[in-house]
Amino acid sequence: MSTVVEGEAAYLAADAAVGALVTVLPYARRHPANVRHAQLWTERVTEAREGDLFTVRRYAFLLRVTWPLTSGAASAVDDQKNLEAAVDAVAARVRASSSHGGLFLAVADERPGADTFVVQYSDPGAAVAVEATTSRLVADCRWSALSKPISA
Repeated sequence: MSTVVEGEAAYLAADAAVGALVTVLPYARRHPANVRHAQLWTERVTEAREGDLFTVRRYAFLLRVTWPLTSGAASAVDDQKNLEAAVDAVAARVRASSSHGGLFLAVADERPGADTFVVQYSDPGAAVAVEATTSRLVADCRWSALSKPISA
């Protein structure tokens, strides 16, 4: 039986635009510094009970996209652009469906005025300043999903 994290990772990885740029893996894993990858996990799970009828869970996802730098100052700019393209592909995939293939009741669908998909980039200057063989750019992508009602 797959978990919510495995199901969401599979949904993201099934998109050709995402898969062409980065490998999406459920849960954090060890990787060599020069491997481009994305790791998905839940940061928080909250439950809300609707009377005696049902319970719903809100999953807060974090996808960490790790992009190793190639050598050369010019390619550092290209690496930043490529990371942004990968994040844009993930964002488009997250927004493409409100249920992610029936896994959820709603995805990235917050109350009005709230953020639906948030990206935090690491400092590219710090990554460029260290040895190119071990430095990498990181983007943390966050969104949430609401489970289907769970019987009480």
